[in-house]
Amino acid sequence: MQETGSAAAAATVHQQGCSFPGSAAVPGLAPPALTLRGVEKGYPLGGGRRLEVLRGIELEVASGEIVVIVGGSGCGKSTLLRIIAGLEPRERGTIAVGDRAVGGPGPDCGMVFQEHRLFSWLNVEQNVAFGVPDLSAAEQQRTVAEHIALVGLGGFERAYPHQLSGGMSQRVALARALAPRPRVLLLDEPFGALDALTKLRMQAELLRIWQAEQSTFLLVTHDVEEAIYLGSRIVVLSGRPGRVQRVLDVTLERPRERTSPEFSALRRSVLSELLAEERDAAFAPPASGAFES
Repeated sequence: MQETGSAAAAATVHQQGCSFPGSAAVPGLAPPALTLRGVEKGYPLGGGRRLEVLRGIELEVASGEIVVIVGGSGCGKSTLLRIIAGLEPRERGTIAVGDRAVGGPGPDCGMVFQEHRLFSWLNVEQNVAFGVPDLSAAEQQRTVAEHIALVGLGGFERAYPHQLSGGMSQRVALARALAPRPRVLLLDEPFGALDALTKLRMQAELLRIWQAEQSTFLLVTHDVEEAIYLGSRIVVLSGRPGRVQRVLDVTLERPRERTSPEFSALRRSVLSELLAEERDAAFAPPASGAFES
């Protein structure tokens, strides 16, 4: 009984009171930084068959939030981020970053991948400058220097990617993505390839950067502890086809103590949700329409 009470204190589940059914909307007057309505995606399998990956995704992300998406492998988390970024077409639904309807990549939506994807032939300064090609020389120099300092890499401006650690390379990727000052930053398991201690440091760095920039982040992770440590809200996606199954407000004060009873209770709650979904998916027939002909 104590665990249930702690979990309730740590998170509030949005199951009623949203602006539309199944949504992950934030009540309030501020316009959302990101809005998804009925987003769906599938892939042809050949022989007239189609694999349904995402179904009816409804989500609103308020300005200044960190929203974290968790779910089992293959539920469409990374696909959803690529669709939001305009890197991959959706089949149905609408997406808006602020007032802009997303039909392709735009400067108001940045993205950081699991791999840093830096240009090996460019140094740190040049890699960050690549993100702001349209600025004047003076403004570009100022912006690049500001964001290199923001991610704590002052003194490494002339270093090349092969001279950097994994964590440092991801800091450069963050600086490059943030330099254009996007309204929304998408992060696809950005620390998934890092060792445990570097991952913890980078999570703390990401929070510091978020607070300094007053940014809006939408992050995908398999790490439940990371989701709780970083997230303002956690969105749990169901198994394929991915749907918004549950949304939790994480109300723990920052900085969050990973060993606190409230943190542990919320971790157990989210893990139970994911494990139950995996168990149900393993023994259930494919969802209606998951394989269409």
